[in-house]
Amino acid sequence: MTDLLECCMGLDIHRDIIVACLLKGPIGKQPVADVRSFSTLRPGMQELREWINEPPRSRDCGVSVQTPTLVKKRYLHWLF
Repeated sequence: MTDLLECCMGLDIHRDIIVACLLKGPIGKQPVADVRSFSTLRPGMQELREWINEPPRSRDCGVSVQTPTLVKKRYLHWLF
């Protein structure tokens, strides 16, 4: 697999928890992973939004979301 980005973030959304994984590093090198879990309740989602929007994360990374259900999409609408 070819490296395309120096920084990316993925969200895995479950009923009670959202897991965020930030991968960051130079192309061609092993990235450093920062994995954090957040509650799906409003305070946890506010904490996730603040964590995502902290510089330099907010200007360096795109966000990829994997969510197969419509119920989970309402969380994302509020989050972003």
